Amino acid sequence: MANIKTLDQYELELRTALKNTMSRESMVPAGRVLVGIRRNHFIQAETGNPDYQGRSYAYRNWHSEFMKDLYPDEVERKSVSARLRYAVGVALREMLTPDEIELAELRPISPKERIANNNRERAGAYKLLTEKIKSEDDVLELVSLISRVASNIDDKDLQHKLIKHMSNLDKLIK
Repeated sequence: MANIKTLDQYELELRTALKNTMSRESMVPAGRVLVGIRRNHFIQAETGNPDYQGRSYAYRNWHSEFMKDLYPDEVERKSVSARLRYAVGVALREMLTPDEIELAELRPISPKERIANNNRERAGAYKLLTEKIKSEDDVLELVSLISRVASNIDDKDLQHKLIKHMSNLDKLIK
């Protein structure tokens, strides 16, 4: 059996890993420590599986107290916590097998990859709105973008107005 660290040993390792970590990327070692803590010290009562998502009351309580002790200033604590959430997401996908990721009900794509994909999508949308459309694929992408925008409109009257204006689009193009 592997030698499992005590929670106190993990806490000391986590305190060390969190020193001088300003960027999200520099937090990944701390994220790895938290994954180890979740794997070895916080088990879901319902399933008996590690609490990789960090949702159990016991984990949340421990984590909250640990962070309050380490970062008494709430603003700093929130900032570090946000970077740490990102780092845990990256570390989980580094450390777990695809089967463990599925069992833990995690998305297979890491936060880093999701951010890169979102940036590519935004860049593509910006390009569609600022450059000449030159192909049918561009037209289809524009229609998809308009559809996504329309689905984000909360007000049904505004949705209907958008549809009305879209149906009159041929009249606007000269």
